[in-house]
Amino acid sequence: MPIEDEVNAAAVNVERNRGCFALLIGSGTSRGAVKTGYEILIDLIQQLRTGSTSNSELGDEEWFASTYSLEPTYSNVLERISASPETRIGLLSEYFTRSPSPDGGDPQQPRDTHLAVADLMHAGIIKICVTTNFDRLIERALNLRGIEPTVIATAEQFRSHRPLHAESHCVIKLNGDFTDPNFLNTLDELSHYPPEVATLLGKVLNDYGLIVCGWSANWDVALRNTIISNGTPPFGSYWINPSEPDDEARSVIEALGANVIKATSDQFFGGLVEHLRGSVAAANVASLRASSVFSEFARLASTHDWQLDRKFSEEIRRTRALVDSSDWDFASTSIEYGQALLNQLDSDTIDAASAVTAIAAIGDAAAFGTVLPFLKEMALRPTRTGRVSRLIEDLQQYPASKLMYAAGVALVLKNRFSELRSLLTLEIGSPYRSDTHPISDELVAAAVLSVELFSTSKGLPQSEHVYQELKHIFTREIGCADAAYTEAFDEFEYLLFLNSADAGLRRKYGYQATLGRVQYGPRPSIPSAHERSLESITSRQHPYLDAGFFGGDFDRMLVALYEYAQRLSSMPYMIASKTFSNQF
Repeated sequence: MPIEDEVNAAAVNVERNRGCFALLIGSGTSRGAVKTGYEILIDLIQQLRTGSTSNSELGDEEWFASTYSLEPTYSNVLERISASPETRIGLLSEYFTRSPSPDGGDPQQPRDTHLAVADLMHAGIIKICVTTNFDRLIERALNLRGIEPTVIATAEQFRSHRPLHAESHCVIKLNGDFTDPNFLNTLDELSHYPPEVATLLGKVLNDYGLIVCGWSANWDVALRNTIISNGTPPFGSYWINPSEPDDEARSVIEALGANVIKATSDQFFGGLVEHLRGSVAAANVASLRASSVFSEFARLASTHDWQLDRKFSEEIRRTRALVDSSDWDFASTSIEYGQALLNQLDSDTIDAASAVTAIAAIGDAAAFGTVLPFLKEMALRPTRTGRVSRLIEDLQQYPASKLMYAAGVALVLKNRFSELRSLLTLEIGSPYRSDTHPISDELVAAAVLSVELFSTSKGLPQSEHVYQELKHIFTREIGCADAAYTEAFDEFEYLLFLNSADAGLRRKYGYQATLGRVQYGPRPSIPSAHERSLESITSRQHPYLDAGFFGGDFDRMLVALYEYAQRLSSMPYMIASKTFSNQF
């Protein structure tokens, strides 16, 4: 596969899993901006050799070996010149603060790779950059983008840092900074990490995917061993190097299960940035179009315009045509094909999602009533014959799922629980079951989006994808604050799950408990929606009951709450179920 295609495939994955990958940057990315380790080695030997007349016919490395009876390694030469870490600062600072050009040049300037990394961090694609380098080229590149990063380099910083998920632009310098006398530099020092460094490195490797670039795996023994012992990262990994890996590198690549891309750091990170710019340009065009659609349907819904039904019908017809298309390869089991199809569906459903959000947020109950039959129609899964992959077949219902979430979140945001009940209690059929069931069962994000599409084995909720896709409509068109949108989204999904639990207790097939952002995700805490549902236990009053959820029956709501909590307690990655169950 051409390098450009490999880089583009990685770019799609990294952008889709925004903020889920960390970088591991080695000295290869600074080549040309600072001297390489070998160049520093020869320079140090030449300093030692100054004034010596012995063995003058030997080359620099041979001279060192002959004179000191030691291998001419970087560690041996450095220890011979400077026995203490403190004195190395003055010795090495010139290498990390001045250009490697013969005339001394200007202070080091970031190269294309560093600037591309800064662009990715500025865009929020990457939030964590781990490096073995002492130089400050990444920090300077971020400064040029107007960012003052959080730098973790000293022992105290490793012990007292903020949680990584709270950081937006974090540079972790595993071996320290050249201005810190305790930086790790010799082979002995690089053979093991202090506990605080090992702990933070373990968190990165356990919680993030990994992009390794410019690191040979030869010298940093502790880092190599830690990666190997940790195994495959949750979001996968990439190994970027234009050369064939040697034995040490292969051992790391195998442990990571990494995708190897034979590209230079400039090719890879430059390709990621170009892909991002293309996505932003496309997103800007789509954003303008979505704003126009939202404004039109907000006007139609607010004025009870007779054209609302006709125009919304046209929008749904266009959206329905996406899933009725004969172009889909329903037999495909390719993750890449599924991801490309999901990207296309997201792009093609922006208008319909904007229209539904406008009607639900601006229109009255009568206006929203025009939406329901069309959503019910969209929710019906076409029956396919022949060999069918569930990965692709389930995507047929993703547009309907996205519209259901758009409508539901808008209704929660406006406290319109009666209309929300009419949405979630819509009954539809299924080609796989003989009974009817609530639309919420069929269209919950976890039912229509395979977790395989998101390149993770540790339970990224599929609803997180829907959350991100709808966010710009609510924050830009409605003017909703991020926190208010997040709370409304989580409450909608929580009520969706409870409604399914309530309905499942009343039919012979029962129901399958599913997970979303409200159980695990970016905020590992009990959502406020849970607390609001339980806060009025003693008064037996609740807006959900007033709207007709659970048949208006308080005891029935308690049974649904308890049933859902019990189902969750037996599922992985749960953090809410214990507290949830303790309420009863």
